[in-house]
Amino acid sequence: MATGQTDAGKKQKVGQGDVLGAWTNGDDAIDGEQVGKIKALDRSAYVAVGRGVARQALATLSAGKLKGRSCR
Repeated sequence: MATGQTDAGKKQKVGQGDVLGAWTNGDDAIDGEQVGKIKALDRSAYVAVGRGVARQALATLSAGKLKGRSCR
């Protein structure tokens, strides 16, 4: 597993379901079964994904939005 970090967390009203949706929705999105634990902190969230799909997951997140806002 590899760990990805988003720059949105509980202070931005982002929960685990929002993070999962951002990583799994889109044209080249990864499958939800390839996502492991999600830990939402105050200003960021950490997501465990399979090593084989880590680059694809980051590309999906960079191209998409998280609760209507672009995220990195």
